[in-house]
Amino acid sequence: MGLKEISSLQHPSVLLSVRLRQEKKEREKEGLVLVLGKKLITDLSSFYPIHTLFFTKTPPNNLRAEKVFRISPEVLKKISGVAEKDGCAAWVPLPKPQSLEKKQHLLVLDGLGDPGNLGTLWRSALALGWEGIWLTPGTVDPFNDKALRAAKGATFRLPFDRISGEDIARWVQKYGARLYTADLEGKPLCDCPRASSPIALLLGSEGGGPRSWSDPISYKVTIPMKNEVESLNVASAGAILLYEMRPGI
Repeated sequence: MGLKEISSLQHPSVLLSVRLRQEKKEREKEGLVLVLGKKLITDLSSFYPIHTLFFTKTPPNNLRAEKVFRISPEVLKKISGVAEKDGCAAWVPLPKPQSLEKKQHLLVLDGLGDPGNLGTLWRSALALGWEGIWLTPGTVDPFNDKALRAAKGATFRLPFDRISGEDIARWVQKYGARLYTADLEGKPLCDCPRASSPIALLLGSEGGGPRSWSDPISYKVTIPMKNEVESLNVASAGAILLYEMRPGI
């Protein structure tokens, strides 16, 4: 891999990096996503190709990339939008949606708007053995920079697809699947009848909760609360539900 230097804030690769970080349409157009941090990039390189590597000091050991640029701290700050302390950024191929129809344990993120919550849930689903994630229309892009930071690499390990509520309803009918929906008005989780696979867990938007399309096809569950706490953050509630309903129990 050839090493080149970038010092200009207006270099085409710098400007493209900014667009990849900020714009979903640019990520989809280029088929690339910007990732930040030496640890994440090194971890990814063990199973995922690195298209272009940027670094300020020392590149990660034994890391191969199609292109390599040494950059100034000022350039890295513009690329990353933050004060990236360990001096690394990279472009990697944008993962493509794939069919999850025959998976047995799926997480449905329905209209989630907070990228930090989405990334945290993605990481929790991977850690607890779930097999994939369905994203319904209106859900934040999992490849924006905040979602990627929260997921810490899980976005590249756990497959996903973008799907409508109507398609999920057809899946439920076709496979005799059970859709569980987290809802404050649902039955307590401890009283929830456990279905055999396939199952899906639906988590709705932070403010509005589950959307009406899921009502006719889902079993609503809630986490009992004490001490006058009305609800939990969707990432916290989702982690509890993902653990309690995880594969293999």
